[in-house]
Amino acid sequence: METKEIRRLRLKEWFKDRTLPPKEKSYLSQLMSGKATFGEKAARRIEQTYGMPGGYLDIEPEDITESPSSRSIALTPNQLELLQIFSAFPDNEQQEIIKELKNKKEAMEDLVARWLARQGRRA
Repeated sequence: METKEIRRLRLKEWFKDRTLPPKEKSYLSQLMSGKATFGEKAARRIEQTYGMPGGYLDIEPEDITESPSSRSIALTPNQLELLQIFSAFPDNEQQEIIKELKNKKEAMEDLVARWLARQGRRA
């Protein structure tokens, strides 16, 4: 099975019991129907944005032995504390917190990229 077909099927599977997010409903529908190109960059962004395990969209359906929700990962004490605090907020506030954290992450990544670029010029 081709990667684009695997991604299309896996994305459909992921959203079969979930509501498509309004801001990307059209795009995700196009990906699931095969009307839009489903490249590596898009796959990784979608996995990260919607909480899928890394590489989730590239695993062939017959290769899956357990659902992503049944997989366990070890969390650090900081991660556990963050989840406990986060879960105390209502959904709309959680969305705002996620948005703020993504913005902070992007700003930090940009800062590091600029610093690395400056270091490269000095070397």
